[in-house]
Parts: sequence; structure tokens; C-alpha cells
Amino acid sequence: MAVLAAVVATGLGAVIVARRTPQVRWVRRHVRQVGEILLPLRTQVWLRVIKNQGRLPRLRSPETFSDLVARNLLGRPSPLMVSTTDKVAVRPWVAALVGAEILPTRFLSVASFDDIDLAALPDAVVLKASHGSGMTLVVTGQSPATKTVVWDERVVVIEGRLRDVDPTTLRAITEAWLATDYSRTLGERQYATIPRRILAEEYLGSPDDPLLEYGIYCVKGNVVYAQVCLGQELYRAVDRSYRPLSICGITGTPPTGELPPEPRYFSEMVRIAETLSAPFDCVRVDLHHTDGRMIFSEVTHTTLAGRSSFDPPEFSDVFGRFWRGDHTIPETFYR
Repeated sequence: MAVLAAVVATGLGAVIVARRTPQVRWVRRHVRQVGEILLPLRTQVWLRVIKNQGRLPRLRSPETFSDLVARNLLGRPSPLMVSTTDKVAVRPWVAALVGAEILPTRFLSVASFDDIDLAALPDAVVLKASHGSGMTLVVTGQSPATKTVVWDERVVVIEGRLRDVDPTTLRAITEAWLATDYSRTLGERQYATIPRRILAEEYLGSPDDPLLEYGIYCVKGNVVYAQVCLGQELYRAVDRSYRPLSICGITGTPPTGELPPEPRYFSEMVRIAETLSAPFDCVRVDLHHTDGRMIFSEVTHTTLAGRSSFDPPEFSDVFGRFWRGDHTIPETFYR
């Protein structure tokens, strides 16, 4: 009965499309989320893959990016998948493989907002959660304060100093993180056993040297492509040689800015990503670049929980080629 109700709820969310007002979109999204949460994990993943590519996932011989993410979602998380998802446990592993110098300075790791001594933290700081992707609060240290920006409902950027931020705002954001469990809401089981902690790290950006992010997608230790971002500004995707690709990445969002020049250390970033991704079938390694430094951010095993949408959709097949040992990207994706 619960599964039947979930299917009805999911279907109801899909058909509420007659009016596309913000209120209708909100209702549609939340009705579908409730329906999905009630469904068994395997059914949730199948529905996501069917929506993306019109068929069930092929788990034994994956042919697409969605198939590979489905393998990660449906399989039992290995201890290494769990520890590399945990933003606390991953640090010694990264240090052992590629060196501790690429890790950002960490000021604290606590289980409760009440354990944070705000006065001891710098005015420019990054707060994040140990047990989730995208749970990030960036305080830039600017004076006077200018504005607050929210990206995709999860990342908050406050252009101001930490000392000027209302502690109740910080408490509300961080306590919402601690109450979130991706294993229950998205079926990402690697998050289930990770201790929930609030972390504080150094802020690395500056107005003169913005912090670029490189989401580097790898299959079996080989880079497929990298998505270059600056905050909410999305640049063109590139291959492992920094050759631009004519694709929209996994969200299907077109680039919004000019691709920056190739960073001096990009080949080293590729090497680091391939080293860290070698034990896994499919993973995204996030690295930052600023002021001549490479900084490790996180490892993600189930990007968007299987809700990927490449444009053109055929680019998803390139991941299957890499999984089978063909590490080439067809020329059609460069035009």
C-alpha cells in the first residue's frame, strides 16, 4: 500500500504542469519528493535513470554516466566510499596519496553549533558540513557588508565579516545541516553512518584572485572531463588537456561565462584527480585553484543522486566507453 501511494504521489507531481507559477512548481517538486522517499531505493534509482535515458539501468555492463551512478547508489557502500565521502575522514587519505599541502586549513570540527567559538574564527571563513555535498556557508570577510547570495538552495555566500553576521542566522543554517540525512532523502547510503559535524576552514578567494572550482569527472582513474565554475558562473567543460567541449554538463545548464585561461597547474590537477579516483568506477573530484595553489574540496560518488542531464544526452555514453577501456572522446563533442 505504501509503494502504491508513493507511485501515485510521484505521478501526481509529474502531472501538475497545467500552470507553471512558482507556487505550482513548489507543490510539484515537494509532492514528487514525498513520493520518491516512500519508494524503495532500487525503484527510486530506476525512475531517475528512466527519466534521464528512457530505460532501466544496466548495472553489470554500464553504458552511460547514469548507469555508473546507479551502480554506486544500488551497491553496498564500501568502507572506502564512506570514508572518502566523510569530509573529516577523507583528509588523511588525501594527504597520504597526494600530499597534505593541497588540504585547506581547518580551524574546527564540532558536533553542535554551541561548541563553536565564533570570536576565535577569522572574519573570512567557510563553514560546511561533514556529511553532505553542497552544505556550505562562505563568509568573504568584506567590510562593509554588501549582500547575501543563496546558490541552488544549499550554498550561502555572505559578503561581509563573520563578526557582523547574526549568530541566529548561523545557528539556523548549521542546525538544518545537522538535521539532514542524504541516505534517507536521496537514497545515497554512503552518508548514513558519517558522524554529523560542523567544520570551519580557511576562505581562499579574494576580489583580485577569484576561487575557481574544477569538478573533475573520472572513470577508473581516468579523467573524462572537467567542469569549470566560479561561484554560480558556469564555464565551458574541458577535457583532460583543457580542450573545450561543446556540451552542457550534468545539469544540462549552458555556460554563462568565458572559459578562463588554462591554469598553470592544470596537468597536476588532472594527475591528482586520477590518483584519487583510481579505486572507484566513477567519481567526481572537486579541486579549487587560486593564487597559484591547488586546494582539495571533496570527492562525490553519486553526483546529483542520479539526476544527470547532459546536453547532448549522447555525452553520457562517453562514460561507458571509458569504463570499457576506450579513453577517447569523439570529435563530435568538440564542435
